[in-house]
Amino acid sequence: MKAETAARMLVEKIVFRFGTPRSIHSDQGRQFESILFQHTCELLGIKKSHSSAYHPQGNGIAERAIKTLKERLRNIILDSNSEWDQVMEHALMTMNTTKNETTNITPYQLVYGRFPRSINSIDIQKVTNDNSVHVSVEELARKIVNLEEAAKANIEANQMKYKFYYDRDCHYQEIKPGSWVRIKQPNPSAFSSRYGKPVRVVRAQIPGTYIVEDGKGKQAVVHHNRLKMHHIDEKYLVPPLSKRPIKVPDQNTEFKAVNLPNLGWGGI
Repeated sequence: MKAETAARMLVEKIVFRFGTPRSIHSDQGRQFESILFQHTCELLGIKKSHSSAYHPQGNGIAERAIKTLKERLRNIILDSNSEWDQVMEHALMTMNTTKNETTNITPYQLVYGRFPRSINSIDIQKVTNDNSVHVSVEELARKIVNLEEAAKANIEANQMKYKFYYDRDCHYQEIKPGSWVRIKQPNPSAFSSRYGKPVRVVRAQIPGTYIVEDGKGKQAVVHHNRLKMHHIDEKYLVPPLSKRPIKVPDQNTEFKAVNLPNLGWGGI
């Protein structure tokens, strides 16, 4: 996806339909980190943030939604023998009208405060009294607030459960600035190392995230899940070229040519 497409979809599919969001959190895809997309967010007053590189857990809600969407598309395509772009709206509708495992409420209900009018409910609504289905603005607003509160309670309860299992298997080790670490590679080949060359930790940015720097001065933000401590003896490190003392010979220094011995097959 190009930066122009991402910015246009933000305006047409999100802002025009649901209003301007307060913030957007994404991965570090080029289309989201582009100057155009950043400028669009600034014009709309949207706070833009991103997860660390190769750390999908930092944007878990979106990653899970994309996985679910792909599963729905695959099932619909297999049943209808259609192209994915032709059934995209169908797949999104099924997701929006299905109860979320975390909130226990459908996304459609949270936005509109009611169930969508489906094909199965048409015959029932034909024989329903108009007065019984009339909902006032105050009643609809109260219903949406109640749904949001219920969803928030369900989210908090599930978050505590997920946190318990995550903390149980997580072994966090604080890394001090100046330490040497190696970064786990996202897709190593069969014969390459799973971790890259040693880099030095500059500082901690936020809890669990560090800024590291390689020997060329290039910095990157990396989550601690991808870091592995590397023990190195400082005395064996070669100082950067900019810090090495350079001795310039005097102009009067004379150089003498020396003939090197011939090296045979077995040595000198």
